[in-house]
Amino acid sequence: MNKLIFLDIDGVCNSTNDHKAIFKLTGKPTFMGPPKLQPGEQFTRENLNWSKRKTEWIHGICSQTGCDIVISSTWRETFPFAHQYIAMFQAYGWPAPVINTTPITGGTRGDDIEAFINQSGFDGNYVIIDDGSDFTAKQKENLVQTDRNVGLTVDDARRAVDILNWEE
Repeated sequence: MNKLIFLDIDGVCNSTNDHKAIFKLTGKPTFMGPPKLQPGEQFTRENLNWSKRKTEWIHGICSQTGCDIVISSTWRETFPFAHQYIAMFQAYGWPAPVINTTPITGGTRGDDIEAFINQSGFDGNYVIIDDGSDFTAKQKENLVQTDRNVGLTVDDARRAVDILNWEE
């Protein structure tokens, strides 16, 4: 584990524009946030409402850098286990290398990431892909901040690859 993505979901894998487009096409409103599954229900593209293109860009980041993923999204309050996110990405055609979720410290998202780094002893390259901004100055050097209305873009993905592959 020498490269990590700390990954948010809402505003990265999906966007407000994605949800508007789904409503326009189907007439069915969709919402950001984790799906409310019935017992035994599996994750599907329909109940996740992520953008396939955005998941493909995340896959590309992982393929080009050999990184693993740690979920830092508020979704971890509903789905706290890495295997749940592997199943979510599997609905989009690939078993993502999700290895963990950040702890919930009760502070900022940056505090949660810092706690993960300290607890795990991680000392490699990392990128934070998030539409939020509650990070320390040092963490912001590794932040690819997305626009909640748009989500992850190809330019964001390229920047993430550059951050992960950067060598001193």
